[in-house]
Amino acid sequence: MRLELGDQLTWDDVTFELVALDASRARLRAVDEGYVRVALVADLLRDPSVEWPGAAKRRGMAVDGLLDQVPPEQRRAAEFWLPHVRRLDAHLATGGRESAATRTLVQEIVQAIGAQRASGTVDTRTVWRKLDAYREHGAVGLVYRSYRSPKRHTRDARLLEIVGEICWKANWESTGTIGRIIDDVRFAIADRYGDQPPFDVPSDRTMRRLIGEVPRSKHLTTSAKTRMSLANRPQREFRQHESPRLGEHVQIDTNSFDAEIMLDDGQVTTRGGMARPEMTILLEVSSRYPIAAVLRAGGTKSADLATVLARALTPYDRRPDGARQTRELVSAAWAEPRGITQEELDRYRNQLPFVFPETITTDNGKIYTSKAFREACERLGISLIFSAPYTPTGKPHIERLFGTIADQFAQYLRSYVGRSAEHRGKDEAPHSAPTLIQAQELLDDWIAVHWMHRPHDGLRDPLRPRRKLTPMEMATLMREISPELPIPFGYDEYVGLLPAETRKMQAYGFNIRYRRYTSARLSELVGTVPGALQKSWTIRRDPLNIYTVWLDLGDEFVPLNWAAGAAEMPFRDEVVRALRENDLPRSESPSRAGQALKEGLRRGRYGDPAAARKASQTRAALDDPMALARYVEPEEPAAKNEKVGPSDTRFRRTGGNGFLEAGADRAVWDEAGGFQSTKDVKARLDD
Repeated sequence: MRLELGDQLTWDDVTFELVALDASRARLRAVDEGYVRVALVADLLRDPSVEWPGAAKRRGMAVDGLLDQVPPEQRRAAEFWLPHVRRLDAHLATGGRESAATRTLVQEIVQAIGAQRASGTVDTRTVWRKLDAYREHGAVGLVYRSYRSPKRHTRDARLLEIVGEICWKANWESTGTIGRIIDDVRFAIADRYGDQPPFDVPSDRTMRRLIGEVPRSKHLTTSAKTRMSLANRPQREFRQHESPRLGEHVQIDTNSFDAEIMLDDGQVTTRGGMARPEMTILLEVSSRYPIAAVLRAGGTKSADLATVLARALTPYDRRPDGARQTRELVSAAWAEPRGITQEELDRYRNQLPFVFPETITTDNGKIYTSKAFREACERLGISLIFSAPYTPTGKPHIERLFGTIADQFAQYLRSYVGRSAEHRGKDEAPHSAPTLIQAQELLDDWIAVHWMHRPHDGLRDPLRPRRKLTPMEMATLMREISPELPIPFGYDEYVGLLPAETRKMQAYGFNIRYRRYTSARLSELVGTVPGALQKSWTIRRDPLNIYTVWLDLGDEFVPLNWAAGAAEMPFRDEVVRALRENDLPRSESPSRAGQALKEGLRRGRYGDPAAARKASQTRAALDDPMALARYVEPEEPAAKNEKVGPSDTRFRRTGGNGFLEAGADRAVWDEAGGFQSTKDVKARLDD
């Protein structure tokens, strides 16, 4: 197609005729006004205000493929009209609508269609109506109007307003049935307009259809959590956030961890009323790189977020002493037996890119809105963005990461329990749950070894969309596109962010969670600081570092090392691995035999403490005239040199198992007024 001399086009709502043309310019004359306008051909081709001739015809040709999407009956009807309408449209491009040739062509079309239709007739107005529909909608316009534009029922705006209000209120109520919502609509109509509303109240069937047309109405009878989340979602266009630099868009959130954790006192989370462990993740969105992921045995507090920031802002090889030793102690039980060396794990962790979080998007949880967290971010130069309340879609990437960790990491732990009680099995695993530090180090190794080198579905090559990129590849590409040199934290900055606690100093050092920490500096402090052993000292402790804690002196952090004992012995890794492999639940508590032995020794020394109470109970029962006594065999008379009395019954020696026990002596019965036969009973009853 091309524009020839004498053809017309519309430009800025003015009809022009092409009168001259060369390689770069076109001379146009206004048809009505008569002035001449010279324009560059390139400008005409790029200007969206130019309306070129034959646009309706090209539009009809472009949408012919849409006929494949309609039912066969409607498609056959459109294909029946299509050649005739195209013939008429092509004729009108050169001839007028009222010309004799046009009327002749229309009559030919009427006769041709009438000969093929069952009714045998067709009106000329139908032909022109089909032409107009073809020019407006293309080939799809030839489909019957009843199918192309289904009949829409008009409803009173006041009724629709009430239905919308009731459905909006139902978002915040407990989930009910659709019948309750219909009743609420009828009650609202009666309250507002009385018994005679100014519109017809629809039937229940129509009311169901009206409620179904309300946006997100399908959730009115399903999960209340989902319904409230969607209702809180901002009504705006969703767009993908593109960050030119690493760290420009970071998300943080906390969620429960779907595996049991053993605490220092031997208790296991999720059992006996213990809360589930929690996991806090700081995610760089553009590369899907978890800058930091920290586990917490109980509920996460605002002070725990300082540990998250400290681990995020300090590269692995710049962290203080103890971090590497803790990882080696944990990984020795699983890595080396499977051919993974400690040097290889260190190399994976050291390869992780360092990212400074410029902006963190978080929810409105108390720990994130706390003064401590906001002030810490302000001091570090980190901006905070709070998402809409109760709207997980404000942080979709980190919510998806929680699900991925549950599917690809947590469920492979021996202590996996599922995301809720509904998903938990009946039988407990025969293996003990990992400790907090063990689970944390395994999670860090999983991120460095697996996650960072796993192709991610959300990271695609824009020119080759079938190719997935790994988070490590994406982070490397972004660093090449936007080079930067972020300043990492060092020793003092890392320790300064750790949570603080107060402890009393002992002569041997500090006792923290049943571990002894000491340093050569402590003896100097004891000699120079008056009352050092009675004073409370500030200790900085990384809950994920068992080797080192720090004594905060205000202007200096003194490292205190763990007097590790067995942890520094020869063949330490083999011993730790053997302990983990044999750490099974005991079939019988060792304290049971010890308690039995202790009870036997106590009875042997002091006798049965319950003997006197039992004797009193026996005397009280025998004094009851309504009590029936058992027949008791008479005992052999005591020897002449043996004294029998109430005091001797408590320490009567017996055979058998050999411990001293109280005997059922006859003297006890005699003193208590006992009797040995039913005759005595009858005599007492007669009296």
